[in-house]
Amino acid sequence: MLTVTFRTPGSSEEIPELCADAADVLAFTAVRIVRCDVGAVTEPDAITLDAVARLALEARRMGARVELFDACPSLVDIVELAGLADVIAVRTRSGVEMGREPEQREQRVGVEEEVELDDLAP
Repeated sequence: MLTVTFRTPGSSEEIPELCADAADVLAFTAVRIVRCDVGAVTEPDAITLDAVARLALEARRMGARVELFDACPSLVDIVELAGLADVIAVRTRSGVEMGREPEQREQRVGVEEEVELDDLAP
């Protein structure tokens, strides 16, 4: 996994360099997940969305995927509104994951077996 600390680029001209740098790393490594730490992005704008979208496109071309980590709610909203939620995995700032996977041979919570009256032992 490649972790990139992401800040909003000052201008659109910086985005191709960001994508080229990521492509260089992906070309020479077995990295398949580019994890972008976007915790410093508090007020995302069109340039932020453009950078994230281009980085995701470049990663997909190289056989990898982008995951945004520590995303603020407004960045999550922008990614969803742009239709990129299916392409870019987004992890919010809470860090708390609700729920868990059942262990082997453990039933899921809320799952009950149905019993037919004919099956009851005398």
